Amino acid sequence: MTDEFTRLISGDDIPEFRVRTTDGQDLFIGLESGRMILLHFFILSCPYCRKSLERMEMLQEKYMRNTGFFILSIGREHTSKELRAYRGANRLKICMAPDPDRSIYNNFAIKKVPRCYLFSKEGTLLFQIRGSDEYAFHELLQIIQTELDRD
Repeated sequence: MTDEFTRLISGDDIPEFRVRTTDGQDLFIGLESGRMILLHFFILSCPYCRKSLERMEMLQEKYMRNTGFFILSIGREHTSKELRAYRGANRLKICMAPDPDRSIYNNFAIKKVPRCYLFSKEGTLLFQIRGSDEYAFHELLQIIQTELDRD
């Protein structure tokens, strides 16, 4: 599901970037990851984003043992300190990273959150969601499972 604010369409390559997670892990996200990646963008002041964080937590719990799939939630305009506090207060296990200046987000969209981008293990965009549409989220789940079943 695309909208007028997204910068990517299905089949596009993942924009490469480096990020440090709230746990202090340095990550390179790009074409050579060799695993399916779900990138989730959010802001903490948005109730729909907080709901989407719950969904990411559910996905994390379901797929945490699958090394072929990785979820990264990126806090647009947030610092590591803010994300760590929220993550701790809500007992979340999902991998979070800050994007205080939108330098990551700007490669994916112009505005509007929450957003999810699912990339294949080859690094091409398979599916994207903006907002909190329940039907789109279930479609995302089906695509994830289908892709994981292929491996």
